Amino acid sequence: MTAISVCLATYNGAAFVAEQLQSILDQLAPDDEIIVVDDGSTDNTLDIVRNFGDARIHVFPNEQNVGVNETFVRAVGRATKPIIFLSDQDDVWTPGRKAMMLEAFSDPRVLVVAGNYRLIDRDGDPLPGSLVPDLKADESRSRLLNLFRIFGGTQNYYGCAMAFRASLRVAILPYPAGMECHDIWIGMIGVTSDSMAHIEEPLLLHRVHGRNASIIRRALWKKLASRVVLSYQLAVAMARVASLRRRPSASSSLFDRTA
Repeated sequence: MTAISVCLATYNGAAFVAEQLQSILDQLAPDDEIIVVDDGSTDNTLDIVRNFGDARIHVFPNEQNVGVNETFVRAVGRATKPIIFLSDQDDVWTPGRKAMMLEAFSDPRVLVVAGNYRLIDRDGDPLPGSLVPDLKADESRSRLLNLFRIFGGTQNYYGCAMAFRASLRVAILPYPAGMECHDIWIGMIGVTSDSMAHIEEPLLLHRVHGRNASIIRRALWKKLASRVVLSYQLAVAMARVASLRRRPSASSSLFDRTA
């Protein structure tokens, strides 16, 4: 089975990180790894992570706080396995997540996989409307529809429910200027390269507790301004994908549409 890297950004996550790590480790094989980049936690997050004593967990503390996006960049840059999974510190992986996502990657055309999730509160109890089933498998390759939803802010591409081939890292990194979240950027790369796969089953329990790093509340004018920035970022994504297609050193299956 293909080995995976799980990239996990932590920051003051002592309340939930142990449960999350255990839910991940329960699904990992001996050759898999978890890359933990801590963004200057002031609680005992690092102690909890290190106390697992599992050789598959590799911890890299930032010297100073750089924010969630840059922390994920550093984690992704340290991943060594062919498939990279993203993970938040306060969620819980559902049983079978790894197997379902690797099955999607069995299609050589697929470079990015995204799935749905359920919402839970800080105690792990389901929230009203806890199933978020926005992603449909039969819409995986609907590029215009998926891009329209990204621009409308209605496409549920969450990094914590995504994975991608490490070979795509040269297109994903570095994030373009003004990128508000890594989730949308990775989704945009997957969509523009016509290599996205949606999984309808929930891949994790997404915890909502009022302090999530991925929850951002913005004024209307900022949301509108972000769409202008998003247009620029789409152009960057398309240019990077086009550049990858032209590279003779690229993997023969990276953009193979005949497989």
